[in-house]
Amino acid sequence: MQHKKTPPKAAPAPLSSDELRALTDGQVTGVVYYKNGYGHVLRKGQAGANPGGGPRREIFTLSAKSRNQLLFTACTTSVRFRSLITLTYGVEFPLDGRTVKRHLGRILKSLTRGGIGQYIWFIEFQKRGAPHFHILAECDPPISIDRRTWLAQSWARASETRDVAYSSIRDRTTRHQIDAMLVSNRHRDAWQAIRSEDGSIRYLSKYALKTYQKEVPVVYRNVGRFWGASRGVASRKIPSVKLEMSGADLRVWLASIDHTAREWDVVPKFLFGLT
Repeated sequence: MQHKKTPPKAAPAPLSSDELRALTDGQVTGVVYYKNGYGHVLRKGQAGANPGGGPRREIFTLSAKSRNQLLFTACTTSVRFRSLITLTYGVEFPLDGRTVKRHLGRILKSLTRGGIGQYIWFIEFQKRGAPHFHILAECDPPISIDRRTWLAQSWARASETRDVAYSSIRDRTTRHQIDAMLVSNRHRDAWQAIRSEDGSIRYLSKYALKTYQKEVPVVYRNVGRFWGASRGVASRKIPSVKLEMSGADLRVWLASIDHTAREWDVVPKFLFGLT
């Protein structure tokens, strides 16, 4: 007995702009407005928190969603970041994100015990394919070379750098990996001051736009998250007020302040530049 094949269902017609606006605006319940000009749009079922996104997929680049979340986290915390730490690998470097994140976890524990305070970390990839980390820290940068040397030595231990010799093609000398690691990570640029109050936000904005350093090299595996923050960054928020409003009311408000998002088919989750 032959079974008749059921014809495949036709794909639903895409929603028009008006239909999409009506659907998404109907989900809006309000806005958390931060008193420095940022907002978080609330929708049904979110209760002001970030909803779960289902099973995680392999990450190949810094997504726009993750980039916006990073910027919003930095913009709405009351933590003042006063220094920027940059951690680089030597000649040898891991090609697996799990190993790299293990190294990161170790150095963050050392830095926390060393008194850096709250922090935000994020990863980039150099032209040679090596990952490196930037850490925005609440503490001031060190003045003494001893403190910078401590940072370099701590990173060398955390990253399991081997004390083996290698040949430098540039100057035809033999060097040791551990020595090169210490030199590059105790340099003044490896732990520098952030002088302006909004310097960290401006740096993160520049970081988010440098997409060429967010593409994961082909040989690199398990990149995982591109950024993270200590618990205090999220808990220490700039004063805010919760405004209950519908999607239609939200668009009227955005129009009254001439905000570009009023024209979007879907009002974004995070609003920047509110007055």
